Amino acid sequence: MRGRILRAIVGVTALAVVVLSVPLGLAVARVDRDDTVRRLVDDATQAGTLVPAPLTAADPAELPNPGDGSRLTVYGADGRRLSGPGPAAADAVTRLALGGHVGSASAGDEVVAAVPVGSQEQVIGAVRAALPQSAVDGRVHRAWLILAGLGLAAIGLAAAVAVLQARRLSRPLDALATAAVRLGGGDFSVQVPPSGVAEIDTVGESLNATAARLAVVLERERAFSADASHQLRTPLTALRLRLEGGLLVEDGLPGAVSAALDEIDRLQRTVDELLELARDTPGDRRSVDLAALCAGEEARWQAALSAARRPLRLELPASLPPVQVSASAMRQILEVLLDNAVIHGAGAVRVVARELPGGVHVDVGDEGGAVLDAEAVFARRASGGGGRGIGLALARSLAEAEGGRLLLLHAGPAPVFRLVLARRDPP
Repeated sequence: MRGRILRAIVGVTALAVVVLSVPLGLAVARVDRDDTVRRLVDDATQAGTLVPAPLTAADPAELPNPGDGSRLTVYGADGRRLSGPGPAAADAVTRLALGGHVGSASAGDEVVAAVPVGSQEQVIGAVRAALPQSAVDGRVHRAWLILAGLGLAAIGLAAAVAVLQARRLSRPLDALATAAVRLGGGDFSVQVPPSGVAEIDTVGESLNATAARLAVVLERERAFSADASHQLRTPLTALRLRLEGGLLVEDGLPGAVSAALDEIDRLQRTVDELLELARDTPGDRRSVDLAALCAGEEARWQAALSAARRPLRLELPASLPPVQVSASAMRQILEVLLDNAVIHGAGAVRVVARELPGGVHVDVGDEGGAVLDAEAVFARRASGGGGRGIGLALARSLAEAEGGRLLLLHAGPAPVFRLVLARRDPP
């Protein structure tokens, strides 16, 4: 690209120099010749005032020295040379002057001008002024050399500007190309700095926005993979246990299959809800009674806790003010909190729902002795790390998507997590 810019600017400048210089050079030559003729006419006219009358060969005129290299010659009325270095007989220009007219022409290797000399309203002779053509051509050639030098200087300046402009344009384009290569290699942190060229900056901003969008999409895919593996672990375990239990009990297979189908429905619902979160398209928000929602989850979690000989205690009012949220998102949050209490906690698990001014809250706690970091507990960590990082990070993001907050109310022992939701009127 740099070569094309350089060739384009230098080519246009050279063409402009040629187009302008040729007519200008011809005009300079014409103006110089006209100026030479004018000076020759002035020299001949001034000399004519010094010529005595009558003109005779016996009394030659004393002609002045013009000082510009021109040669003066006096001719009589019959065309014979009376004095000076000119031709012995009058030439065409001199004969024109003898006829009473000022004449000029390029004759051979000279530029000639002649003026009539009069006395008592009669032409008694002529004065011829001549200058070597080489002197005239020398001045024209010097002017042409000056024009050529200026033209070359203009082309050189254009070349320098072209180099600078090519660098100015190519550097941000090189940066764009490098950023595109990095982006294609998976580096979504790439940022193209502004260059000051509006068109290139527009492309750079688009590339930056694309990198940011790809980073978000990739992060969502990774989050979905981690969330799905975490959230599907418990239903899959429950499904396996029910099927294995059905095989161990005589005539227990029909009941186990029925329970397994319920778990499969739950798996399907979990996958759908996680896909909605990954695509940033949460389910329909409607008026939800959180007390009834918690009561609906009691039977399933009571069975899971009974196997570990741990009680589940629910403190739910008869009803709570409805909140405008996604029921599927609320089920996922409760499942994360209860699963966290079952796996990482100890003793009884308590679920307490209460009304707050302008909203409601749900507390989930257990009697475990772990002391938790209120900030680090919600940080997303890699799957398989053995901590609370994946599920609690998912639960907090779901709560914030529904306009609520999930916080660690009591860090332990006996940690308590609180889900706070503001009451919102339906749109």
